[in-house]
Amino acid sequence: MIATNFQRLGAAKKSYLTAAIGAAAVALVVMLSYSIERRFGKVVNLSLVGVLGVATFLIAKRLQGAAVKAHEAEGGRLESRWKSAGIMGLGMAQAMIGAAAVISLLQTTVVIGGTHEIALAGMATESDARRVGAVVTDAGVLRAGQQSRMMLTKEPSTWTLTFSSTKARIANIDLAAVFEPLANALAGRVFTGGERVLLVFANQYSFTLKTCELGQQHRLTCR
Repeated sequence: MIATNFQRLGAAKKSYLTAAIGAAAVALVVMLSYSIERRFGKVVNLSLVGVLGVATFLIAKRLQGAAVKAHEAEGGRLESRWKSAGIMGLGMAQAMIGAAAVISLLQTTVVIGGTHEIALAGMATESDARRVGAVVTDAGVLRAGQQSRMMLTKEPSTWTLTFSSTKARIANIDLAAVFEPLANALAGRVFTGGERVLLVFANQYSFTLKTCELGQQHRLTCR
């Protein structure tokens, strides 16, 4: 958005320079954000995003505030709010696509049994993933020769194990009954700090299909 404003104000060189700096900044922020999430969890990471948003607004105001006011005072036309929102939305979409690509390169994946992958998120470690893999294998969820992909996410008060699945595959399964022994085994052997335990079933696009939570009475409920 800052680069677009420079272009509207006739400062083409500043516009190109700002765009280049912005792209580099997005890559740097994504890597920094990923590193912070891996060490401290998503809460601190989201706080960083908020701080960066405010910082961007203040930078834009400092660099362009006076020029925009002068442009408007001279009868210059400003873009409509809808168009400005569209430009910002497009920029955010581009940043998200770039972030997803960078994170996919940075993300650590642990291979269990040669064919089963557990991607790490939040503060989860390789050791955590291997212990989870052992429990899931003992429970019969991971079968030799078959491929599967999971994601293990650790937050300060929550463990989440996400299974890649499809709506059709889980449609006729009583997930609570089938996965309750696994959830209790994970709580007893891996997630032993009294944290919240979630089992999530998501499609290939990471959209959540079902979320199951282990309750205080060791009962698994799904919604």
